[in-house]
Amino acid sequence: MEAVQKLAKEAAIATGIIGDDETEALKHAESVGNGVPGSPDRMRKSYARPNSENVDKLAIGFLAKMVVQVDHNGVPYSRNTKWNVLAQTLHLAKWNGSVVEAALKGVKPFAKTESSKDHCGVLRFYNQMLWSGKEKALKVICTTKHCTRLEKCTLKTDDKVVSKQLQQFLSDWIEMYDNLHSCEDFYLIQRHLTFLSHPNRCSIALARCDLDPDPPL
Repeated sequence: MEAVQKLAKEAAIATGIIGDDETEALKHAESVGNGVPGSPDRMRKSYARPNSENVDKLAIGFLAKMVVQVDHNGVPYSRNTKWNVLAQTLHLAKWNGSVVEAALKGVKPFAKTESSKDHCGVLRFYNQMLWSGKEKALKVICTTKHCTRLEKCTLKTDDKVVSKQLQQFLSDWIEMYDNLHSCEDFYLIQRHLTFLSHPNRCSIALARCDLDPDPPL
């Protein structure tokens, strides 16, 4: 029961449904945990639905960071309680683009390190966002900004597992969404990674240069 109440409290605060006042938060959490009139369905009617204006973006980013930290400990997303809170937040906010951006910004620091563990954690987070947010998450992620960030993860470490993981995810994402979206940015990274993984990539690059026509004067 305490776990349910704690989860409800975190979700309510993170979404901006209620403030961070301890008394109010505990009261709300207890009503959810006890299944009394403040049950989830009633709660949604009693409190304002979060949107791009009233959601605390910093809280969303911090929560996303915690999700990856739990993932680092080997906890699958199916049992990652921090992800459950974030997913509920995003669902209540209808996967609003600015809220999705806030969550992705929260895991950005992991993409800037030289740790393959951090990079794989970022890739798994993006994958979970796409599986859960569907087309609304896709509109945010399948862009030059985020695809460049993902590709850079493969360039900051010599561990090939990062590149292999991203290539697998790209194949999955393209298969899932290619009939709904052009997925042009996904295809572009996929081509880059395939080229970089080729043992004779330098020879290929020189050959392409030889084949290119001279630039106009």
